[in-house]
Amino acid sequence: MKSNKLYFVFVFMLVFVLACGSLAYAKKGVRFVTDETDPETITAFTEIIDEFEKTHPDIEVIPEYVSYEDIFLKVMSMVRAGMQPALFYTMAAQMVSLHKLEVLEPLDDVIDDLGRDDFTANILDLATIDGTVYGVPIQTGEQALFYRSDLYEENGLEEPANTDDVIAIAEKLTKDLDGDNNVDIYGMSIMTASEPNSQAHFIDELWRRSGYILDQKGDIAFSTLYRNESIESLNFLKKLTEYAPPGFISHGYFEEGMNYVQGKTAMVYYPFRLVSHVRNNNPDLLEKTKAMFPPLPPKGGTKSMWGGPNVWVLFKDAPNTEEAKEFVKFFMTGANYAKFLRTVPFHLVPVRMSMMNSPEFLEDPLIKSRVDFLQLAMDSLPYVRDLSKEHPDAEVSEIVGVAYGGLSLAKNMNSFYSGQISAEEVLDKTAEEWLELGDWKLAE
Repeated sequence: MKSNKLYFVFVFMLVFVLACGSLAYAKKGVRFVTDETDPETITAFTEIIDEFEKTHPDIEVIPEYVSYEDIFLKVMSMVRAGMQPALFYTMAAQMVSLHKLEVLEPLDDVIDDLGRDDFTANILDLATIDGTVYGVPIQTGEQALFYRSDLYEENGLEEPANTDDVIAIAEKLTKDLDGDNNVDIYGMSIMTASEPNSQAHFIDELWRRSGYILDQKGDIAFSTLYRNESIESLNFLKKLTEYAPPGFISHGYFEEGMNYVQGKTAMVYYPFRLVSHVRNNNPDLLEKTKAMFPPLPPKGGTKSMWGGPNVWVLFKDAPNTEEAKEFVKFFMTGANYAKFLRTVPFHLVPVRMSMMNSPEFLEDPLIKSRVDFLQLAMDSLPYVRDLSKEHPDAEVSEIVGVAYGGLSLAKNMNSFYSGQISAEEVLDKTAEEWLELGDWKLAE
């Protein structure tokens, strides 16, 4: 009997020791959500995570990849359910909307550890609210005007000096090349589907006409105070559809880029991601492709470029926030950061100036072969704007990201492009729908 008791005591102690050991070695999970779903980027994430876990064996990093169109609504659902990840790779405008919900952790300590002076000043400002940094800038993805330099040369064309020139060149380069009375190449690829980037095209043109979505007080201004500039922007974009390939009314972000990549169009307004698409799908086109800063209207305007930074944000009620900070610092440093940026060269524009002296970054074959693209991307950084801080004298808008994500502007624009409603109706319908989203009013 005594031996049985000793046996049970031994078994109990063994189970207790094993349980304590398991608890002691249980890994701390850090979950993040991102919409960077390029295969090369996912591979880079995997390799960076593996390296991080080697030096941090008590931490497990768990990525979740979500499509660009769905990510913000999905993360908002997670927040409402109390199931938010530790980290979210998102746009600055969406960071501002999350800040309004009081769910974000300040990240000044991470910025200071990385080196505050190493970040481009205006980019870091876009990640700052009321003097506190809530997002660690990762990269920007500016939108340039890409064009076929060979077709320009063949037709005696120079780079457009203004938006009227863009229209004239698009018309001239819409051609029947073989005399069969069918157009073989179109002047411009343009997206008009009800997607976020369709809205970005309009907002970009509005900024370059010195107009804004909101006024200095944060009131809706595109339909009132900047109505004329908004109508001009919409009409410019609709005019370009006259020189776009058939089916443009349903073309989204992907189709807009691939029309150019496949040689169907001579020009396209597109993020620098286009360069990688050309390299991967039509490399012979790469040497014939050039890019320029999008031109202003003939009467002038404001030099600006859509391309606010993507940022890491940290949810304050998520588990293991300190471990999440360590991962962000690891990701944003040296060879790890360079590895990520090189997955989509030029599109993932570095926001840490030290990268311009980084062999790991600069030795990329595509970057070495087309320094003109890198130079344009870096020269554009001072002109980059984000929707959350579009007006230089306005306070941060904490609801405009929600309005942008709702796509009512894109849907109304699509109806305009298809001839169902006027430019004026686009503005009035969108403003009315936005007013229902929060404590907003129309600017006088």
